[in-house]
Amino acid sequence: MQVKTNMRNVFFMKFLRFCLKFKIKAHRLIAILLGIGFLMFTQLVVFKPVEHMQMSMPIPAVVNAEKSITEPVHRHVTEMTDNSNIEDIYFGDLIDALEEMTEEEVVFSGLTDLDVVLPSQKPRIAIVIDDVGMNKSQSKIAVALPFPVTVSFLPYATGIQELADIAQKNGLDIMLHVPMQPLDTNVNAGEDALEVGMSEVILTQKLDSNLNALSSYVGVNNHMGSAFTQDEKGMNFLMSHLKKESVFFLDSRTTAESVGKEMAERHGVQFLSRDVFLDHEETDEYMFKALERLEKIALKNGVAIAIGHPKELTLTALKAWTPSLEAKGIELVTLSVLVSR
Repeated sequence: MQVKTNMRNVFFMKFLRFCLKFKIKAHRLIAILLGIGFLMFTQLVVFKPVEHMQMSMPIPAVVNAEKSITEPVHRHVTEMTDNSNIEDIYFGDLIDALEEMTEEEVVFSGLTDLDVVLPSQKPRIAIVIDDVGMNKSQSKIAVALPFPVTVSFLPYATGIQELADIAQKNGLDIMLHVPMQPLDTNVNAGEDALEVGMSEVILTQKLDSNLNALSSYVGVNNHMGSAFTQDEKGMNFLMSHLKKESVFFLDSRTTAESVGKEMAERHGVQFLSRDVFLDHEETDEYMFKALERLEKIALKNGVAIAIGHPKELTLTALKAWTPSLEAKGIELVTLSVLVSR
């Protein structure tokens, strides 16, 4: 039989986890008070009949285990409320506090099925190489990289299936870099670009043309698209089709006004978002500062996503940078690994 203290904390953590799942704005202390109230209830009522059970852990160990749960949450709440408006803080901040705890601090002897967020892996970085297929020589280097990356092919480029087959054999993720309308009307997004105001019939024809460019792919991201990705009607159409294809959407974030996340959630499409552009400026200094920023985001949030291009500067820098990640405690993965997390 399990220790009553163990069982009580299991119930407490499950209840707190349930409270934190609500994404509405609310007074963050309500979650703590509800959890404490439930903890007191289970101690006085639910577990009262089993007080005769023999403890399998010394009392000091139990006390320390309980403190390891409550103190990080209390500390996090205190730090966040010192300089913040409580009404503007989400329950998700408390989840962050739980994620800071080690598995040993939460899981007691014999209990391995707690429904809490546990840091079971290293911080992860995913690198996406966009525009693959246009520059054949550089694209061949990209699909043969000796470390996990995601390669996103422009659908209107020629001969991309052969390159995609090489990438697949190399264990890389394959995506389609679907062209979408930019805000600048003087810029041509490319053949079969999805545009704001198109009828559903035309959008379907153009999207099908893009999606049929490769025999298989795990996701889609936007090529340009600063106008299209902020158009609710257009993105609603896109997500409804991606749901049928069972692929995820990576928002390249060419505009801060993108509605990609909201539309993806509406249709149950798995959604990811770019954090850093690696080679917006083609200089070594910019590239390595971007990689440094990417590392900081990964170490802070647990995950970071960067987009680069099959340029000689970019691919050379990535080859020099990736060996340093192991010592930094960071894992390089493909996007599908993040989606399955």
